[in-house]
Amino acid sequence: MALAESLGIRVPAIRRVVQHDRKHYVVMDWIHGVTLDEAWTKIGWLSTVSLAFQLRTFVKAMRSRTSPTAGALATGRCHSIWMDDLFGVPPHSTPEIVNSYFTFWLQYSRSHWRTYPNPDPPHLHLLPALVRNFVFIHQDLAPRNIILDNNGKLWLIDWQFSGWYPAYFEYVGMMTFRSFRTVWGLMGRIRWHLFCWIGVGIYRKERRAMELVQMKANSDSVGRIVIPGLWNNCVGTVFNAVMIHHSESASFVKEGVQS
Repeated sequence: MALAESLGIRVPAIRRVVQHDRKHYVVMDWIHGVTLDEAWTKIGWLSTVSLAFQLRTFVKAMRSRTSPTAGALATGRCHSIWMDDLFGVPPHSTPEIVNSYFTFWLQYSRSHWRTYPNPDPPHLHLLPALVRNFVFIHQDLAPRNIILDNNGKLWLIDWQFSGWYPAYFEYVGMMTFRSFRTVWGLMGRIRWHLFCWIGVGIYRKERRAMELVQMKANSDSVGRIVIPGLWNNCVGTVFNAVMIHHSESASFVKEGVQS
């Protein structure tokens, strides 16, 4: 949040951090207003556009900061639902490592795992272009994390998933927000799409790619370890992630694969 505040983004000021029973609690300013989730059905088209340009200003400032590696600002660990199979990716991953993760899952098919890579992968054409650098993003811009104050200003809260990631992660996350479908109505959904397009840009191909990656990784989270022939190319990355995220069982997993 400190980086966001330094970029001119409206975030609640942190007043105190309290530790109790091995947990940390953050005390911050109370923003007088409502979440965009609550306000959405009460605002019109002009307000939607105006608020979208406020968000666009925030996002432009955030994207001005870049990093050659992905991950959280403090630790470098990659916390993202778009890179979330059993192993994830290593901390401080390069663009090449991140794209190799997407490449694997876009080529992967449970029914053809013995012949990986699929000689005719149906989804590889969706592979996002290799980024040169990652940008600073919030990564959870759901309406519940955007506050509209009493003066018509936007505030962004809940920065726990922020860090250095591809710019299109912001759009993909906002467009896969599902709760609005049942309560906002058609016009509310269309206005949300407009809000996203103006605020963070349009990345339709990347959205489709990430949805497929997430679906495959969730349905077969150990896919990257059961494919024959991947030992030389992938196992180093896989077990590096295992040692970090599953240190207690890493040796057991490795022995099982080698046998």
